[in-house]
Amino acid sequence: MVTIRSLYSALLNLWLVAAAAGLSTGMALGAEVSAALNTNTVPAGEGTTLTITVRNGRAGDPQIPQVKDFIVQGGQRGHQMSFYNGQTTSATTFSYAVGSLTPGEYTIPPITINVDGQDMQTIPLKLTVTPSANQAPSGIPQNSDNEPKPETDDFGSLSVEPASRDRKHVWVGEIAPVRIKAWLPADARINLTSSLQPEGQAFTLHNVSGNPQQAIEERGGKQFRTLTWYGGLSTAKAGSYPPDLRIKATVAVRDPNALQQRRRSRTNDPFDDPFFDRVFAPMIQKDVVLSSAREGNNIEVRALPKEGRPEDFSGAVGKFTLDSVAIPESWQTGEPQQISTAIGGEGNFNLLKQPALVPEGPWKSYPGQSDFAPKDIASFSGTQTFRFNAVAQRPGTHEAALTFSFFDPDAGTYSTLRSPARMIRIAGEPVADSRPPHPTQPAQAAETSDRLAPWKATAGTPLALMPPGFRPAFRDLLYTSAGVAFAGAAAAWMRRRLQHPARRAKLAQAKTLSLALAEADSRASHGDTAGFFEAARRALQFGFAPATGKHPESITLHDISSLLPGDAPALRLFHEADRFAYSAERQAGTIDLGPWRQALHAAVNALLDHEPSSAAAV
Repeated sequence: MVTIRSLYSALLNLWLVAAAAGLSTGMALGAEVSAALNTNTVPAGEGTTLTITVRNGRAGDPQIPQVKDFIVQGGQRGHQMSFYNGQTTSATTFSYAVGSLTPGEYTIPPITINVDGQDMQTIPLKLTVTPSANQAPSGIPQNSDNEPKPETDDFGSLSVEPASRDRKHVWVGEIAPVRIKAWLPADARINLTSSLQPEGQAFTLHNVSGNPQQAIEERGGKQFRTLTWYGGLSTAKAGSYPPDLRIKATVAVRDPNALQQRRRSRTNDPFDDPFFDRVFAPMIQKDVVLSSAREGNNIEVRALPKEGRPEDFSGAVGKFTLDSVAIPESWQTGEPQQISTAIGGEGNFNLLKQPALVPEGPWKSYPGQSDFAPKDIASFSGTQTFRFNAVAQRPGTHEAALTFSFFDPDAGTYSTLRSPARMIRIAGEPVADSRPPHPTQPAQAAETSDRLAPWKATAGTPLALMPPGFRPAFRDLLYTSAGVAFAGAAAAWMRRRLQHPARRAKLAQAKTLSLALAEADSRASHGDTAGFFEAARRALQFGFAPATGKHPESITLHDISSLLPGDAPALRLFHEADRFAYSAERQAGTIDLGPWRQALHAAVNALLDHEPSSAAAV
């Protein structure tokens, strides 16, 4: 009966005979060494395959030269033999994963490899590493001796490595880039059943890369399969906290007890091969929680200093630059102009607010929108673009610039950036800076007294004996008859008045204003702030159309500012409506609409009662 062991021994003998024949033939053909890259261009953070091939010779391990910022991982060895036309050729291949986290041009020097006792070299190779949004955050070094060593757990462990090696602390509000690595047995089968999560409440985990990078690494003479993520840690309070993270996984490994038993039972077998031990040993599967909790691994978090903090500091921590600024050169008072700027660098872009347009006097800025374009997989570096509107309030030639402040975590100081000043020409008439109307004070309660109230406020009317024609009821009847006669005459007069063209135009205006006022009241009752101010603005445009001689939709704040004093409710309403139209703040319920609603009713009533050109109360 043929057993697997006897079959394996026969195949091994046949391979030895063929190898000896191929070796002798290969010596006659001469050994060759070559190297090639799978591709000559890769994005930063990704790798390509370097293959070294030795033909017709016995090869030792290649000596890979070290290149700054160039990463070489792996090192798998393979053998191939072929028979053609009576000749045997052999080939030994070595495969490596190569790449870099830093964009640039890299030259791989000649690689030395010993073949049949003689050193042979490959030709130099060039690899271009292009920038990529999937690269690791800058400042995180590649594998080094200072990296946290994996624990000795048979089913794996987790390590967290901070980016900076120059300082051992972080600041409140800073997003510190970290590399998170799971260490697992090299031949393990892994199934991740959860995402990375912080164990405690001290740190918040930001922008973790999606698919982990896989590699085979050696630590302490033992091989591991590693899964690497990149992300950022931040906290809002000072102190000392451990960077405890965890992830759930199902890990299957070879049974170590079964491996030892197979090896003890095969000690006298000359064809003993550990390969068969690894293949046929049973697997042990376990649901595990990989954790980075270790003693003495705390991170110190320092509070931002109060000394030297600029007034416009909004909490941004990092290193930033003003990459571009676009400010229009010609303005008109009362009309919005869009300003755009791009801020690049590294740090917490979540706390980066739009730069301020200085000086504040000639114009007023409104909140706008921003877009962020990351340059790494943890969104630690990138460019944030701001677009917002500003309205000029004073004519003339004024100097304009953008400025913003941030905290530099490496220097430990605040910094303020200011764009080059530009001279802006503003035409038109001055526009008053409006303020929201003050809420009306509730009526004071009636004065109280400690005395009892009377049972009746007034005494009853006494009965009187008089003729019916002199009684008050008869007088009331006479007055009522006279009133009815007067009302009939007034109604006839009103019918004639209603047919007059000017009166009809006045009624059409009143109807339009009433509809807009009803819509504004409905919007306010539902908490729709932006809808309320849009309806209020439309009502004022229709109300001032006769005085300006313009189409209602083309009337601007500049058009009505020349008709009204600076504190007029209509002017304040129109200004606030512009702010909601030109800014990105459109969330309902952001302000109290009660005072604004009263101001709108007062302005509309004044428009209905007076001409806009002469109604100072509008």
